[in-house]
Amino acid sequence: MLDSVVRLLDALLGWVARRMAGGMVCHVREPKRVGGEDDPAVYLTVVVENPQGQNAFVESFEVKMLDPFRAFATKYEYRSNANTTIHDLAVNIPGHGVSQPLIVIASFDRPLPYTSACRARIRAIGRGGFRRRWEEFSCGALR
Repeated sequence: MLDSVVRLLDALLGWVARRMAGGMVCHVREPKRVGGEDDPAVYLTVVVENPQGQNAFVESFEVKMLDPFRAFATKYEYRSNANTTIHDLAVNIPGHGVSQPLIVIASFDRPLPYTSACRARIRAIGRGGFRRRWEEFSCGALR
């Protein structure tokens, strides 16, 4: 009886550990600061990795500025390439797979001088049950 309880607890703890360790991972490529001082934005090429065994569905992203100010982005635009806007983001990523590169443009409503570099983080938002995992990135100052 005790052996059965130990096996059950071991299986349950393993399931919880796998569930908590997962989460979609955003790999940021070529982060750039864009926009003006009064309407700053970041332009990112993002590839989302799904380390879990089941499909993951991404419906949006969340970007938070960390430095020189703290704020969430107020407006998002998604593109499949520099010229093609995606109006309704719906990305299905197979288990242990990666997405095609996506462009995320996140705008902020706080001023940011041209001379300022920035530090921010991004996470993918999707179907419930997946851990939302932040990934940090940096952008240089506008020239």
